Amino acid sequence: MESATFEKRVKRRVRGREHDFFIVCSPGLEKVCRSEMLGAGIPETRLNAVDGGIEFRGRISEAAALNLNLRSPSRILMRLGRFKADSFEKLEKKIRAMDFGLFLPENSDLKFSVTAHKSRLYHSDAIAGRCQALILDQLASGAGFTAEKRSTQTVYIRADHDEFHISLDSTGDLLFKRGLKAKVTPAPLRENLAFALLFWAGFSASDILLDPMAGSGTFSLEAAMIKAGIPPGLFRSFAFESWPGFSPKTFARLKTRPGKTGS
Repeated sequence: MESATFEKRVKRRVRGREHDFFIVCSPGLEKVCRSEMLGAGIPETRLNAVDGGIEFRGRISEAAALNLNLRSPSRILMRLGRFKADSFEKLEKKIRAMDFGLFLPENSDLKFSVTAHKSRLYHSDAIAGRCQALILDQLASGAGFTAEKRSTQTVYIRADHDEFHISLDSTGDLLFKRGLKAKVTPAPLRENLAFALLFWAGFSASDILLDPMAGSGTFSLEAAMIKAGIPPGLFRSFAFESWPGFSPKTFARLKTRPGKTGS
């Protein structure tokens, strides 16, 4: 009965709702990413380009599709909460009020990325330690979801003038890691930057690429995947695949529809 009740809560509050996401981009690639998202069928009204990335509102299935299909960004963060806190007592109260069990498996290995700017709570290790203890306590309750395999899940905490933003990394390894290369040369060009150069050059699936560059073949591989219509994330895994709200059937269907968002 508890399992059925939990599944209903996940369906109603996670899968069935739209959430705020932030698509993180390297400086200068925001417009490239925006063009990719428009090309994938995301309406312009649902996108907001800002320094460092694109703000986007949608369902988890759409975020999964963007992880699978976008070539230019670095990672995709899911916004879980936003609140004011100028003391550890207030921070802990707000964290306790968030239901992390709806978003994280009980058998998570948690990591934290904390930044603080002009906030009364500024010690990143102390913030991470307090939040980790509370979140792990929630996940240990035994009333949630256990993934088949343990996974590393990263919680991003940003404090700016006492305003806290809590986000969850949906991606895992950075998106430029396509899962294709077994060996790379020293200081290789990142795949998302190689794609950006191809994008700015106007390369399309109907073009032929002559690659004079030695090394890991990054340009050639990116071009070949574009020409073959292969999603850049087809050969890798993602952090969201261990989430309670993840649907393997939906994701398997997305993999057969290159470029589609699932919306």
